[in-house]
Amino acid sequence: MSEVNFSYADLTNADLSDSDLLGANLVGADLEGANLSNANLSGADLSKAVLANATFSGSNLSGANLSGADLNDMVYDQNTILKCVNHDICI
Repeated sequence: MSEVNFSYADLTNADLSDSDLLGANLVGADLEGANLSNANLSGADLSKAVLANATFSGSNLSGANLSGADLNDMVYDQNTILKCVNHDICI
């Protein structure tokens, strides 16, 4: 299976809930207001992505690179796995 490449894509307000984006290239993608609830973003590269007002409730961000990502008003809950890297939100 080839890597999903959405680098610099405009995905504003997209509904990507329940998506499998394992290892996806989302560098610089505009995901402002997108619904990523229950999405698998393990190992995804979200560096420099715009994630403002995006919903990540129940999503898996294990190993996701959030370097330089805009997370203003990002929505997540207790079921969101924040074992990401390169951002203060990561645990």
